[in-house]
Amino acid sequence: MEIKAKILEKLQNVLDPELGINVVDLGLIYKIEVKDGTAFILMTLTTPGCPLHDSIAGGVKRALRDIEGIQEETLMLFPVLSIKLFRVMSEKIIDLQNRLEEQILHNTYEQIVLLLLRLTKTNALPQGKLYRLTTHLTNRELANMIGTSRETVSRTLNQMKRKGIILVDDDGYYLVDAEQLEKEIFM
Repeated sequence: MEIKAKILEKLQNVLDPELGINVVDLGLIYKIEVKDGTAFILMTLTTPGCPLHDSIAGGVKRALRDIEGIQEETLMLFPVLSIKLFRVMSEKIIDLQNRLEEQILHNTYEQIVLLLLRLTKTNALPQGKLYRLTTHLTNRELANMIGTSRETVSRTLNQMKRKGIILVDDDGYYLVDAEQLEKEIFM
């Protein structure tokens, strides 16, 4: 019998104490891998914060002890939550890395252009050729986002308005021409 099949068979004896159903039939075991005498079990529990976490995880570890060829076991609980967390964290790290790069490699005008471009991707709705920012942002808030002064942002935004790159609608929202902004950065 293959070692994974032995593990699966043993795990069918590990019951959820509340439900009285084994962890395999409950669908809590996602993946079983064995490498160099270590069993890697990717699993979850019936609910996050399950009060019987220790009991179920301990049952899984005890079940693996009796299998010949397994010296160690590693359980990964809540893989869906872990994967989502890693995805969000990696997106944040990349965003912070890009922002740091913008601060180091670009002058203030370019930083404001890049900020507006970023906002058109995250906080804007397309309106024809333009993007309407969905959040009211003051010049102070924009300045704080890139570490400059409100006056510098005001001066730069007025310059962009004169060039027709940004407009302000009747409700006070910025309308941004992303295509023109990209040309500004790559002039």
